[in-house]
Amino acid sequence: MATLTPLIEASFATHVHVVAAVVAICLAPVQIMPRRRGAWHKRLGYCWVLAMGVTAGSSFWITGFEVMGPFSPIHLLSVLTFLGLWSGLRAAWAGDFQGHAAAMRGMAFWALGIAGALTLLPGRIMHRVLLAQVEISVATGLIAALVIALFLMARIRRRDAANKM
Repeated sequence: MATLTPLIEASFATHVHVVAAVVAICLAPVQIMPRRRGAWHKRLGYCWVLAMGVTAGSSFWITGFEVMGPFSPIHLLSVLTFLGLWSGLRAAWAGDFQGHAAAMRGMAFWALGIAGALTLLPGRIMHRVLLAQVEISVATGLIAALVIALFLMARIRRRDAANKM
């Protein structure tokens, strides 16, 4: 059974981080799936970019697995998220919609999919929230399956895109 206690007891930065990440996760399929792009895509896209930026930015106030000073390797992903968001926005503003789509899909995959899967590792807050009652070996298997599924989805998308050309 899931429990919100670890999340409720977490820092304010963690609360901001989780809310922004949930908003980004909810908006990602709405932005990526439809074939037609219009005014709503643009409006919601800016909301998604803001949510991603807040998620990445708030991560710098969340520490606990220090490797390089107060930071861990996951903070490098936050820096890459900022670079990817800027790249995607710049591509859209320049009219390069294929480059824009690729950058934003990459952000959805790496920053939401992979980083999200890593939050489920034992010892992390979201693991305690969602998988507290699950045996560690089962939880690790579920996380591994999620990461493998994400990689397979990305590979299939790349293959399908290559076949369309």
